[in-house]
Amino acid sequence: MPRLWLSRRVAPIALVSLLSSSSAFAQDESKAPPAPTDQPAITAPADAPQVDPFQIPDGNDPQVLQKFLERLFQTPPANRSLSGRQEHLRKVEAAIAKVQQKELDEATALTSSDMRFQILQFLERSGDPAAAADRQRFIETLSKHKLPKVAERGTLYGLAVRVSGMGGLKADARQKLIDDVAAYIGAGEVSEERYSLATQTPELLAQLGDNELAAKALETFAKAFESRKDDRVSDLVNQLRATGRRYGLVGKPMKVEGKTVDGKPFNVESLKGKVVLVDFWATWCGPCLEELPHVQELYNGYNKKGFEVVGVSLDQEKDVLQAFLAEKKLPWVQLYSEAEGDGGWSNPIARYYGISAIPTAILIGKDGNVVSLNATGRELTALLEKLLGPPDAPKEEAPKSE
Repeated sequence: MPRLWLSRRVAPIALVSLLSSSSAFAQDESKAPPAPTDQPAITAPADAPQVDPFQIPDGNDPQVLQKFLERLFQTPPANRSLSGRQEHLRKVEAAIAKVQQKELDEATALTSSDMRFQILQFLERSGDPAAAADRQRFIETLSKHKLPKVAERGTLYGLAVRVSGMGGLKADARQKLIDDVAAYIGAGEVSEERYSLATQTPELLAQLGDNELAAKALETFAKAFESRKDDRVSDLVNQLRATGRRYGLVGKPMKVEGKTVDGKPFNVESLKGKVVLVDFWATWCGPCLEELPHVQELYNGYNKKGFEVVGVSLDQEKDVLQAFLAEKKLPWVQLYSEAEGDGGWSNPIARYYGISAIPTAILIGKDGNVVSLNATGRELTALLEKLLGPPDAPKEEAPKSE
C-alpha cells in the first residue's frame, strides 16, 4: 500500500521515502559502507565553539529561521538505530514546535509545518505509540491557523492521513472521504497538492481492489476541477477521466486499435476468442525489459492454447524500436503511432486510458472483456493457468552432434 508522506518543500502528499541520506532519516550504520581506515581523522580545534543544532535563533527573521530549519532537518542522529532516530526526531519536532510559537511569515510557517508533519508521519509508521495522537492534535491546531494558506495545509494533512488509512474504512466511510476530497479540490487555488490528492486517492482504492469506486472517484474529482470554469485545468480533467476509463475496464471490452510498427492496421477485436495481454512498454523502460523474458516464456507455453500479446510501444523513435525488435525477435504484434505528437506518453491508446506508468499490462479474456489491470509477474502466471490450464512443456533442444 502506498504511503502518503510529505516531501519536504514541494508537494506535501508526494509518495516519497523519508529515509534519505544526510538527514535524521538515514539508514542504520550497520548497512552503511565502512569508513576508510587509511586516512587520518579530521577533528575540530579544541577551542572551536560547539554549535547546538537545537538552539532556536532569537527574533523572527524569515531568512534566519529558514536556514535554521533547513540545518535542523538535515542534522543526523548520533545513534542511527531505530530508537536513536526516533529520539532524535522527537527533539527535532519539539524544536520546530517552538519555532512555530513565533510570529512567522507564511513561507516559514508552511516550511516548518511540512517538516513537522513529515517527522510525525515517520514516527507514527515506525511504531512511536504517541505519534498518531500528536499528529492529529497538530493537524487540528494547524487547521485553525490565522493565515489561510497555513490553515488549508492542515486540511490537506488531515485528508492525506485519512486517505492513507483507507484500507480500514467501510464503503460508506470511503464515499464520505471521496466527497471531502472533492470539496477540498473544488475550493481554493488549483495546486499540485490538489491534483496529487485527486490522483493518489483513486490509485489507493484501485490497489485495494475497489476499481469501481476508484473510477467513480476520478469522475467526481474531474467534475470538482471542472466546476472552476478554468481553461487551465482542462488537461488535468482529461487525465483524470482517462485514468477513470482504465479503472472501469474490468468486465468490459477494451479499445485497442492502431497501426503496427510495420504500418499495418490492427484491431484487438480480431483476437476475440483468445486471451490477450495488452502490454504498454518501451525499450528505455528498465522494469519493462525485466518483465519481458517472463512474458516470452508464457507466450511460448500458452500461444498454442490461445494466448496472444499486443505490445503498445511508448518509444519516441521508431528506428530504436525496430532495432530492438529485430534483435529480440519478439513474435507478437507491436503497435506504434507515427503521427506527429503521438510519441512516448502521447501515444493515443496510452492517453485514452490514462497510462502514467509502465509496464502496464492489461489482460483480456476470451469473451473480449478485461480480466485484470495488473497482469504482470506471478499475477499473469496465475491468471493464465486459471484461464487456459497448464502451459505446454518447453521444447527440448536437439542434442548437438559431436
